Amino acid sequence: TEEEIDWIIGETNNYLTPECQVTRKDVLSAWSGIRPLAVDPHADPNAPASRDHVVSVNPKTKAVFVAGGKWTTYREMAEDAIDNLLQVHPDL
Repeated sequence: TEEEIDWIIGETNNYLTPECQVTRKDVLSAWSGIRPLAVDPHADPNAPASRDHVVSVNPKTKAVFVAGGKWTTYREMAEDAIDNLLQVHPDL
């Protein structure tokens, strides 16, 4: 929202010198999204949703699924997915 953009600009300007302030016209684009929280199918039923990613394998189809996670851990998520995939399909 515009309010969030204004807030980020204000916070940024708290750390910049007066001659190097950011304005709204400096913001060329913005996006936002929601991050789904994953429930580990192997966890205790009373366990809270995880902020980490969960890799699971469909026992019938052997399809590998990744849920949850964060943009900042995408490499770890990919590595875990590939490791699981190779366990299920060692011929790949």
